[in-house]
Amino acid sequence: MCDLVHLHCHSRQSLIDGLAKPDEMIQLAKSYGQHSIAITDHGVLSGIPEFYRSARKHGINPILGCEMYIVPSATDVGFGPRGNLRDRRNFHLTLLAKNADGYRDLVKL
Repeated sequence: MCDLVHLHCHSRQSLIDGLAKPDEMIQLAKSYGQHSIAITDHGVLSGIPEFYRSARKHGINPILGCEMYIVPSATDVGFGPRGNLRDRRNFHLTLLAKNADGYRDLVKL
């Protein structure tokens, strides 16, 4: 088994940022000898059920997560001359669930 574990992977559920079907991600990880892989789609958890079922079927440990957006309130945001946000507090935060409680917390978020 390979010790490398990809913890930041987008499926086709990550609009404009991912292309792979969750089952394809799992099969590729297995073909590389990986024992685990994460799913961290942008702002959605909709790929998780298919990803989880496929991982279990192929003997891969599924790591469930999401890439969340951290942004200021709408009243704090402004646009510069080229349409770029002036406020640079916008960023992504990749969250991974450690266990079932962590997954429930992701769902709440």
